[in-house]
Amino acid sequence: AIIRAAESGADVISLSLGGWFPQPPKVEVDAIKYAQSRGAIVVAATGNSDDDGREHAPSNIQGVIALAAIDRDNRKAEFSNTNAGLAQAIAAPGVDILSLKTGGGYVALSGTSMATPYVAGLLGVCRALRPDLTTEDAYALLHQQGTTGPDADRVGRTIHAGAVIQNVQRLIK
Repeated sequence: AIIRAAESGADVISLSLGGWFPQPPKVEVDAIKYAQSRGAIVVAATGNSDDDGREHAPSNIQGVIALAAIDRDNRKAEFSNTNAGLAQAIAAPGVDILSLKTGGGYVALSGTSMATPYVAGLLGVCRALRPDLTTEDAYALLHQQGTTGPDADRVGRTIHAGAVIQNVQRLIK
C-alpha cells in the first residue's frame, strides 16, 4: 500500500498502524524509503502500550514523523507510547476523537492512530500551499510552531495547526 500510494503521487502517507519491532521489518523500511525518495512525507503512530516508541515500527524508521497522543490537558495520553527518543517526534490530540462508525454515525476513539491523521491532514494542507515542502521542512514547521506541554520531554511538542498554516502562508507570499 505504501508503494502504491507513492507511485500514485501521494504527498503525505498516514500510517495508523504498527507493532513492537525494535528492528523494523526490511520490507517496511524499503517501502518507506521508496515513498520518501518519491517525495512523500510519511507520518506514523507510535503505538498504545505506554512504552518506548523506539521499539515500535514503522514510527521508528528513519525519516518518519512519529506521533504520540495527548489528552485534553495536553498531557501524554496514559496509553500513548513515548516518542522523544525518535528524531522527528510530535504530539497531537488522541483521546475521545470522533470517528466514523461501521453502519453509520460516529464513535469516540482513542489512540495514537487517532492523533496521526491530525498531522497528516495538516501536512496535506501545507503541501497544497507549498508543494516543494520536504519532510525535514514539514517537521521543522511542526516542531517550531508547536506548543510545549507538560510532557513534551516524553512526546515532543504539540501541533498548533493555525501557527503552522500561517508560517507556510508567509513562506509562499
